[in-house]
Amino acid sequence: MTGPVIPMVAFIIMCGFTFFYLLKLRHVERMTRIEHGMPEANTKTNALRSFGLFLIFLALGLFTAYITSKAFNWPDYIFIPGFLLLFGGMGLVVSHFLNNRK
Repeated sequence: MTGPVIPMVAFIIMCGFTFFYLLKLRHVERMTRIEHGMPEANTKTNALRSFGLFLIFLALGLFTAYITSKAFNWPDYIFIPGFLLLFGGMGLVVSHFLNNRK
């Protein structure tokens, strides 16, 4: 019973620290923008667009993995992780370029 508990507790602690530092970084960035008189960034729209593109590319990756596994008559578990990582990464790259264009 102690075997799976230790990694889960470590994962929860890491998620907590990551969430704390993300909130702290967001606060510091917002305060810096206010001090320098810069307009606030529209991060909610960019985050929503990034998440949406990520999910669309994941769905495309899953569909492509299914079609490829059926075409080659190989098990699904061979293609699905690779294609999900590949298409998820491509979705993040595309969303980065779409969010940072002027």
